[in-house]
Amino acid sequence: MGVGIWSFLVLGSLLSTATGDPATATSGIALASVLYLAVAGGLSAAVGRYFARDAADRPLLVVILGVSVALCAVLGGMALGSA
Repeated sequence: MGVGIWSFLVLGSLLSTATGDPATATSGIALASVLYLAVAGGLSAAVGRYFARDAADRPLLVVILGVSVALCAVLGGMALGSA
């Protein structure tokens, strides 16, 4: 729920600023994107709770996965920025 509210506020303000039209924040595409982000956040939280004990036993694996996720996010941002 929190991820959905946060996504709506951030994505809505970004879309409103980018287009100059405040109504863009509540368009169908924006709301579908917020729903997608809320579901992804909820699933991430559920997976995190499920694998918390296993991850606590393998801190190096957690660090490696965190670094690789951050690297993918940076590379994806660079790819989107150059498009």
